[in-house]
Amino acid sequence: MDNNSTKAPVDAFVYPNMAYTRRYNNNPTYNLTVTNSGSSQQLFVYDEGLLTGIVGARGNRKTKTFRVQQGETATIRDISNAVRNSFTMPPANTSMTF
Repeated sequence: MDNNSTKAPVDAFVYPNMAYTRRYNNNPTYNLTVTNSGSSQQLFVYDEGLLTGIVGARGNRKTKTFRVQQGETATIRDISNAVRNSFTMPPANTSMTF
């Protein structure tokens, strides 16, 4: 994109000069319920490596429900970044307590 009066570039982007694949996941979603029984101050829930949410250890934050698509990898880590559990989401609602 060029400036009309000076013809200097204002904005530019690089389009990939290669084949690329888009990923579509049409699998159904199910509930993943995570309960923090106090074993860790916070539990971090990841879906396919992206942070989905945080489950605290106090009050109404002890239990949270997340929507995860069947076949995706869900990982739960504690506050020290140690993996508490990592699994592939089954075709059913799943509950876990830590």
